[in-house]
Formats: sequence, C-alpha cells, structure tokens
Amino acid sequence: MLKRIGKILLVLLWIMVIFTFSSQDGSSSGELSKGILNIIENIFAVNFTNFILDMNIVIRKFAHFLEYAILGILICLNIKDYQKDKIKIIIYSLIFGIIVAGMDEFHQTFVIMRNGNVIDIFIDTLGCLLGILLMNIYKKKEIKNG
Repeated sequence: MLKRIGKILLVLLWIMVIFTFSSQDGSSSGELSKGILNIIENIFAVNFTNFILDMNIVIRKFAHFLEYAILGILICLNIKDYQKDKIKIIIYSLIFGIIVAGMDEFHQTFVIMRNGNVIDIFIDTLGCLLGILLMNIYKKKEIKNG
C-alpha cells in the first residue's frame, strides 16, 4: 500500500514539475532553453547559429517530449498496479497523459508571453507514448529474465 502511494506521489510531483516549467513567463523559459543550448554547444564544440533550424525551438520541443516520456513511465507504473490487461494499461496511461498535456497547454494560455499550442500536445503525447512503450518493453524483458 505504501509503495502504491509513493508511486502516485511521484506522478503528482512530476506533474508539478511540468506545470512549474510551464508557469515560467516566455522570456524566462527562453533563457533556460538558451542556457541548455549553450551547454550543448560547449560540450560538443559546435555553433548552432548557422543552422537552418532554430535550435532553441528544437531544445524546447525536445524538453516537452522528454518531460512527457518520464510522465508516461510514471503513469504506466501506477496503472499496472490496478490493471493487468496490457492494451488497457497503454490506453489508460495514454489518455491520462493526453489530459495532463491538454491541461498544461490550457494553463500556458494564462502565462505572460506564453500560449497553448496543439502541436505541443501532440509532441507531449508522443513522448508519453514512448515512455509507456519503453516501460512495457522493460517489464516484458524483466518477466523473461525473471
């Protein structure tokens, strides 16, 4: 029972992390992305200023994807405690992730210099789905080896 409560709290904590990032105004969020981009440029000794793509946007969209991949894993771990049918686990986990993504984008419409974006919901959903699938692959291998 305590383990289940801990898993639920992890999901809630991660949702709070996501919403905290979404609560940053547009310039603070942009500065964070630029800082991460500068770290990547320094580590790999590259300069992204000449790239066709705006790497700042790429970093931001990848962050969405990664946040929701982690959320997908955490949700899946929780739903597996209550549901044993693999297809239902995937569907319920994905629905929960989509709801969180929609709420997050709606929340951003109230943040200065931010807006809700349907494309971000799609990116979040793909990230969540990847996390769910990775968790199912991991559990499958764990059962085979176990």
